[in-house]
Amino acid sequence: MPVHPGSWWRGAALAAVLGGALMAVSDFALAQQPTRDEIIESLRAKQLTRCPRLGATAGCGAVQPAAIDVEVQFGRDSAMLGAAAVSRLETLGADLAKPEFKGATLLVAGHTDASGGDAFNQRLSQRRAGAVKRFLVGRFKLPDETVIAVGHGRTQPKNPADPFAGENRRVQIALLPPGSKPDVAPARR
Repeated sequence: MPVHPGSWWRGAALAAVLGGALMAVSDFALAQQPTRDEIIESLRAKQLTRCPRLGATAGCGAVQPAAIDVEVQFGRDSAMLGAAAVSRLETLGADLAKPEFKGATLLVAGHTDASGGDAFNQRLSQRRAGAVKRFLVGRFKLPDETVIAVGHGRTQPKNPADPFAGENRRVQIALLPPGSKPDVAPARR
């Protein structure tokens, strides 16, 4: 069967377009393939900034315990531990009995809302932190020097948009990394 010359040219043009597209895809795929040097570099050991798993020591230095970040709420102008606070501290105490926390140092940071003066709030935040420390040391027989209580007054509200909010009246308990300074409060959540 004879081929019409116009059809032949259309077919040839379509083949050229498709061939060019296939070549472009092929070139793109080759460009995406890593070189031998890139593969070798990716296989080289990278220096880790933190340990990839709990308890691993190879390449990670000392064994890192799990994180502790517990918050206990207080009533207005109060340093008394309520039932909810005691329950949270009991749970924390059970966790502290685990072997990975043996000898761990805790930072107990007291905070207040913005009601009251600076001096009053500073004393109140210290009393709150002290109440939590006394509970942990007395109830769970933690060494006194491993629980550091500090008061921050109203300087670090959890809810800065509402400085009088109840969530600002709290004590935060965090595990201090080995060798860190206790003057740093746990990060706000």
